[in-house]
This record gives sequence, structure tokens and C-alpha cells, in this order.
Amino acid sequence: MKNNIKINFYATGVAFLIVIALSSVAHAADGANKAANVWDILGQVSLMQWLAYAILTIIGSVIGVISFVFFFLKREKILYRNLKRPIMVIEPTNSKGDKIPGTSMEIEKQMLKDNGFLNVSKEVSSYQTFDPNTNHCLVVVGYHEEMAGLDKIISKAEQKGIPIIVYTYGANIDVIAKNDFNKLKESPWVLYANFKITLLNSIFSTLATFPYYKQKNKKES
Repeated sequence: MKNNIKINFYATGVAFLIVIALSSVAHAADGANKAANVWDILGQVSLMQWLAYAILTIIGSVIGVISFVFFFLKREKILYRNLKRPIMVIEPTNSKGDKIPGTSMEIEKQMLKDNGFLNVSKEVSSYQTFDPNTNHCLVVVGYHEEMAGLDKIISKAEQKGIPIIVYTYGANIDVIAKNDFNKLKESPWVLYANFKITLLNSIFSTLATFPYYKQKNKKES
């Protein structure tokens, strides 16, 4: 009888241990499944973040490219329109209309004509014949201390909203009389050039960036 009780007791204990082991295994499996689900969720979140980042990067790049293209086309449009308009080159003359010795700009004029892109006006050569209209886009003024008519040139150019490039050359490089300089600095659209290459560079820079049409419309309104 006692032996049967011991056997039943041992059997019950073993069964209890087996139940505990199985329960532990089940809990472990359930925990593993939960952990796997958590990692899956984290993986999905990470993937979504990367997708969002990639989409935003692509959209930003496209916007940047489009903005650059519009900026480039806008400048090219301004340059194209201004290149068709005449450029006036005014040589310095005295009050009698006579050319000042040593101030010929034939080399500069020929350089601009040989460029092939610029439309150099043949009608204007002195301040007496300077009468700009809305078709002109740029004035190159050959400067000399003894020249006459600078006031008229500045006034007429400002009335039409036309930029002026003051060109000091020959023996007068970078030489501008104080009273003339004071007049020039009051004008909002005056540039300076002192060599042929800087003259050419200033012309193209102005034609490519100066919003001629906006200034024209503003003055007409």
C-alpha cells in the first residue's frame, strides 16, 4: 500500500514538472513570436522611413533642377532679347563736336562687331547724335576729361532706363574728373570698364542680367 502511494506521489510530481516545462516552452515560444512581431514592426517602420526619405530626396532634387532650368532659361531669354537691340558707342568730342585727339574707338567698335553676337549701332558716334529710343539696350561712353555732353548722355539714358558703361581707355585709363564722377555715381545704372576685355565682359554681363523689359514697363506705367 505504501509503495503504491509513493509511486503515485512520484508520478504526480513528474507530471507536474512536465506541465511546468511545457508551460515554460509555450511561454518562451510566445515571447519569441512577440519579439519577432516587434522586430517586424521596427523593420516596417524603418523601411517606411527610408522610403519617405528617398521620396523627399527625389522631390527635392526635381524641384532644384526645375528651379535651375527656369533661372537659366530666364537669363537666356533676357540675353536673347537684349542681343537683338542696338548698342550705342559714343566717342568723346568737345563742345564743337570735334573728336578729341587720341580718343578714337575704332578698334573697340571693330572688336564688338567682329564678336558676331552684338548689334552695334552705326548711327550714333557722338553725344550730339545720341537720341536713344526704347529699342536701344546699352550705351558705351568713351570717356575723356575734356569731353562735352556727358550730362545729356546720362539724362537721356536715364529717361529710357538704359544702362551706361563708362569706358576709360588709352592715356586716360581709370581717369575720371571728380565732377564727372559725382554725376555718374548718382545714376543707378552705370558700370565702368578700362580695358577691351573688361569692356566686352561688362557688355555681355549687362545684356544677360539687366531686366530691360521690366524697367521699360515700369517707366511707361
